Amino acid sequence: MFLNALPATTATAYALHAFLKMAGFALHKKYGSQFLKILDVISRCLLPALKEQGSKLQTEAVNNLQNYLNDKIYLEEPEGQYLAQQLLSKELFM
Repeated sequence: MFLNALPATTATAYALHAFLKMAGFALHKKYGSQFLKILDVISRCLLPALKEQGSKLQTEAVNNLQNYLNDKIYLEEPEGQYLAQQLLSKELFM
């Protein structure tokens, strides 16, 4: 695979964490065990590769991803996923 040949970087870790925070809930809901397999690959392959680099930013990025996986944040619906059902400005002009 092409992506396996690319080195793990801090930018990759931060981008992946941001993506998972917003899309993880929907991906888990839609794909279930297939999504969990992807998270397992991230845990087994990407995180160790990031840890090997050892910079301070790397450590923060790894901790963010590790916390996401360990705390199963993908089971929580992200804030702001749905638009408000009522407009707040409507209340101001009544």
